[in-house]
Amino acid sequence: MKISLYFFAILSLFVAAGCDKDHADDLKGEKSLAGRLMHKNAYTGKDHDLPLGGKKVFIAYNPSDQLNYIYSVVTDAQGYFRFTNLEEKRAYDIFYADSIGGLKYHASVTRKPGIDTLYLLATPDMAVQNGLAIIVQDSAGSNIQGVDAYVYDSYEIFKADSAAGTTTGAKHKFASNEYGRDAWFNIAPATYYVMAREERSGILLLGFGRETVKPAGVTTLTIKLAGPDKYAKNGLVLRVKDQWGNSMQGAKGFVYDSYELYRTDSTAGTTGGAMHQLTTNAYGKASWLNIVPRQYFVIAKKENGGTVLTGYGRVAVPANDTAGVDINVSLPAPAPMVRITVLDVFNTPVSGADVYLYTSLLTANLDSTYTAYTFKMASSNTGIATAGNIPAATYYLKATKAINDTTLKGTGLIHVKPAGYSDTTIHVQ
Repeated sequence: MKISLYFFAILSLFVAAGCDKDHADDLKGEKSLAGRLMHKNAYTGKDHDLPLGGKKVFIAYNPSDQLNYIYSVVTDAQGYFRFTNLEEKRAYDIFYADSIGGLKYHASVTRKPGIDTLYLLATPDMAVQNGLAIIVQDSAGSNIQGVDAYVYDSYEIFKADSAAGTTTGAKHKFASNEYGRDAWFNIAPATYYVMAREERSGILLLGFGRETVKPAGVTTLTIKLAGPDKYAKNGLVLRVKDQWGNSMQGAKGFVYDSYELYRTDSTAGTTGGAMHQLTTNAYGKASWLNIVPRQYFVIAKKENGGTVLTGYGRVAVPANDTAGVDINVSLPAPAPMVRITVLDVFNTPVSGADVYLYTSLLTANLDSTYTAYTFKMASSNTGIATAGNIPAATYYLKATKAINDTTLKGTGLIHVKPAGYSDTTIHVQ
């Protein structure tokens, strides 16, 4: 026997007004009806019934509109109930109507008093509500647990998130249970678009579906997951490893479609010009699917114990296939360092000597006032002058050390390498 929204409204008024009848003192019969109230939500995939404790069950004369009931009883913790003082040959309607977790349930049976315990099974009343249920399966048709599925009511947002590999525009999120199912009830009637995503063994599995939800009833959508090759027309697959070949989880991949921006960021150690960012999974992989076919440049970075490992790569993505780029990240090469040792004629270190670096031999020879130099250094108390971040080049050296009324002088040459230390010695006399 179906229960309408009208019934729920009227029944609540009875309770609010204090008209609820919870005893059978005005009945003169000698029979009873015992039963157990159970409930089941078929949309969750659970195939067993669960008891409903602490719920009101109503009894009315048959036939009944289920509004003018006789009285009600409350079930015990295991869902059992009993009506007493009933007439032996009269038929009664026993019914339940209430919400569980925001979902309206109902149950109704007609019985005459007897020795049998009646089984009152409450199920969702989908005549007065609606919903969208999903079943997530693999390609073989087996239901899959633990899959997130994202629901959209806008096709444009759904399409944009699908292309970008994101889910930020989703209106609702499903999570499949141990039966591969989930449901969303009492929603606006509309056409909904669903994208399911699951990563297995480093592979992103995807599934898509569309269903229209009506004002009443539950629409069930089955989504089958498949590898990216089925749904992506093309894409970029980033694989990041360290210098020993170990996959790097949590590495960031910064993608550029402009070589100039890529070169600028690479030189400055920044990533502000990147057009897209990826994060690698537990297998050191990340994907960007359905993108414009062209050449892309990638900077990969992985923070490790306060140190940032960096690597670089480029990849040409075709129109109808995926292309991979493998990047090994490591510590950046040490900046160029210049180390010049100043000694006297006895090979004794000279401290406090001024060392001048020139890029032109002619300038070095003509600069008698020591003002046209490119870089200037000073030797420490060990006689060593050091400086960092000096561009790689050949430099002509002049060193001076004033001692009383005498100035010790010396010249030399150094080839500064792009990275690491470049060493030389100057003797002054």
